[in-house]
Amino acid sequence: MAIGSKKITDVFNTNTGGEADSKSITDSRKTEIKNKFDNGEHIEDTGMFENLAPALHAIQLLAEDIQVIRDHLDDCDCGKVNLVTNNAKIDFSVLVSRGNYTLRITMTDTSSGKPVVKTANITLR
Repeated sequence: MAIGSKKITDVFNTNTGGEADSKSITDSRKTEIKNKFDNGEHIEDTGMFENLAPALHAIQLLAEDIQVIRDHLDDCDCGKVNLVTNNAKIDFSVLVSRGNYTLRITMTDTSSGKPVVKTANITLR
């Protein structure tokens, strides 16, 4: 499964109109759920906590795993692909700066002995 794929669907969503489905809730209900979580109500209510403890533990482990993945992705050049032919190497990189994305293509031709490098930047919108 690729990193961009996922198996899980939304637990709930805030879709409205024709996009609404059986998992749709209002924005105010979502805020209510978030506030209850932020206030620790799921832990303060002993009965609720005892019932949810195994699931909460699993969710905590998932959150920790996701953070490890985020840390790894921040530390690697995962947006780079290299293609190599007999006399040329082509690098494709995605550069991100302040929410702006650029596809950089760099071609290095070694057919004449001395490398010739050409670069093209394409702004992605």
